[in-house]
Amino acid sequence: PEQSIYSLEELFRHEFTHYLQGRYEVQGLWGQGEMYQNERLTWFEEGNAEFFAGATRLDSVVPRKSIIGGLSNDPAKRYTASQTLNAKYGTWDFYNYSFALQSYMYNKRPEMFDKVHD
Repeated sequence: PEQSIYSLEELFRHEFTHYLQGRYEVQGLWGQGEMYQNERLTWFEEGNAEFFAGATRLDSVVPRKSIIGGLSNDPAKRYTASQTLNAKYGTWDFYNYSFALQSYMYNKRPEMFDKVHD
């Protein structure tokens, strides 16, 4: 079997973020309701979980090397914003780019980050 790129702590934070999303941000059960129609917010769910998997007690949220390393060095192979926002389950690449979008909003556009989470 393939080894995970996550430490146990990162995996816990990722999955705990999904729990918090289900408890506080999304009405109903996972996969049901408007948020889940046609996987329209997959980027949000997984990007948010990837982002907060880097949360620390003292240093806010730190980008994880395992995720940054998954972003292409070749600009032609990078996801566009549109590809990220329309990503669906079936590939692992969108996790990295969804993380990058969440990280960008958090660090450079905090008002946008807050609005997305309202």
